[in-house]
Amino acid sequence: MITYELSLIFPVGFLLALWHKHLIDKGRHIQHGWWALLFGFLVVGVIGWKRTIFLPIGWITGVFFTACMIGHQVFFNIVLNRLRKLPWDYLNPKGKSIIDGIEYRLFGKKTWLVEVMLAVIWIILQLWII
Repeated sequence: MITYELSLIFPVGFLLALWHKHLIDKGRHIQHGWWALLFGFLVVGVIGWKRTIFLPIGWITGVFFTACMIGHQVFFNIVLNRLRKLPWDYLNPKGKSIIDGIEYRLFGKKTWLVEVMLAVIWIILQLWII
């Protein structure tokens, strides 16, 4: 299962980061919620495609879905920031993303803590997916 997870997180996350960089460079507004929903549907599609691994649908499916979403968040954020030649833990305090706003309110300028905490949670979730 981890193969499916990593094949979603890394190539898809990289392609989405490239596309978001393009949109940011063009000054376009990004609807973060819709992009997260799209990635979530992609994960659900993989779960449906490989349903023999996930049957019976239960807690392991939820762990896989959560791990994919968290892993994507960490990887995407870091790659997007590095593509834009920003620090790996950059967070726009004036950004419109609801998640970024919550992170900024909770951690202020120490946003690297968010990425580290999410990465640790992602690693812990791997123990149940293996």
